[in-house]
Amino acid sequence: MTRLDSFRNRFSLQTLIIVSALLVAPAFGIAIAAALRGQVIFLIAIGGLVGIFVTLYAPIEALLLASVLGALLADTRLVDGGIVYYARFVPMGMLTVRTILDVVFRTGQGQNFSRTLLLSGLVFVAFAMFSAVYSLTPALSFQRALSMLFVIVSFGLGLPQYLSSYEKTSRALKMVIGLIAIFILFGVVFGSGTEVSLYGEESLVRLRGFFGNSNTQGLVAMLIFYPMLWWWNLEQRKGRKIFLAGLVFLLALLVLLSGSRASLVGLLAGGALLGLLYGRTATRYLPILLGGLVIVGGLLLVAPEYRRTFDFTNPDTGPVAVGQLRTVDRPYLLQRAIEIGMNSPIWGIGFGASDQVFVDDREYLVTQGVYISGAHNSYARMFVDLGVLGVLMGVAIFGLVLRRVWIAPVRVRRDVTVALMTATTVTGMTNAFFEDWIFGFGNASTFPLWFFFALILIRIAQLQNERAEISEPLGAPTLAEATP
Repeated sequence: MTRLDSFRNRFSLQTLIIVSALLVAPAFGIAIAAALRGQVIFLIAIGGLVGIFVTLYAPIEALLLASVLGALLADTRLVDGGIVYYARFVPMGMLTVRTILDVVFRTGQGQNFSRTLLLSGLVFVAFAMFSAVYSLTPALSFQRALSMLFVIVSFGLGLPQYLSSYEKTSRALKMVIGLIAIFILFGVVFGSGTEVSLYGEESLVRLRGFFGNSNTQGLVAMLIFYPMLWWWNLEQRKGRKIFLAGLVFLLALLVLLSGSRASLVGLLAGGALLGLLYGRTATRYLPILLGGLVIVGGLLLVAPEYRRTFDFTNPDTGPVAVGQLRTVDRPYLLQRAIEIGMNSPIWGIGFGASDQVFVDDREYLVTQGVYISGAHNSYARMFVDLGVLGVLMGVAIFGLVLRRVWIAPVRVRRDVTVALMTATTVTGMTNAFFEDWIFGFGNASTFPLWFFFALILIRIAQLQNERAEISEPLGAPTLAEATP
């Protein structure tokens, strides 16, 4: 008997409950207390009891959906961001504790985990945690690093165990896609907010749904475009397939209506990646592409002001009238972020500390005729936060996983789940060159991206196991094999 088996046999369910209470209950209760701003002790006690039960017995899909929903709400005008600031991290914290308990006390089964994501992610988290020692905002740096730790442990260690079969993976993926799609569509229909701007002498209405910013609307729609295409590929019922095809077109249209050029570029990058993965076999999907072009062309004829989404020039960034559309000089903001980062180019100023630095930099930017601050580039922001070391570690997480895709056999590389989750990852990484969100855990887009990203390794492992067990591959059809 191994030491681990002996340790497992010495402890009972009571131990699980005690450990859960110590780790989860206070955090859950404090989050409720912070949200309701009521009697702290009483709410901690209630939250603790609920937290124990949910941590031990809640379906994994429920914790995933709660994490995604909390992040979505935090970026909307539906609730005060302060109410869900800490509460949105609780479901992922619960999933992390659940994962650790399950790994420690599970008996009779082997442990599955995504070694590449887990190890590279933990190296980055360790550095981010250490940065709290010298950070300009140590509490924020620790909180940001802790929220990333939740994601790395839950997605790198927990999901490979809970989504051990293709059926479980598909069910969880569809639930996440469905939740985000419903949230976006309800926002378009019932959201009171639309952003009206002026572009030259033309008016432009940029849809933003429930979100506080139109770019967020475009970004979230962009992120579930290829996952929705995945769902469409696998659907066999004709009626549902037509409905899902309509949703795919609608998501592309919402990206355009949001006026987010970064999201449009991300979609194109994901499409280019699919072309590289599939080559000539991808031409069978030209009808979908042509249908999308017809819809977009029709929109531009009826509402030519949306041609702005295809305009990548940088007009004057000086003062403008209230409500007027202004295109920020992104190259200048990138240059400014690099200048700030050069003050500590090796290890930065602390994970997340750039928030305060960019706020302090607004006064200088105004003198330059630029009326918005921030890097608007996830990698430049990381350079300010954690220097060159942080950028290398952060990019390495994605690079190592994507390398697994490129060196995989053709049958694995062209699996519909692997291919379209890889396209989604490239879409997000491309958009991150123009928006600083990819390491900002708690944003509406960050949790979904990392979930789709984690599924790449999970699906690769499933395909490898199937190959080892039987001579012919089973599982989901490849994109080239799916019936259009």
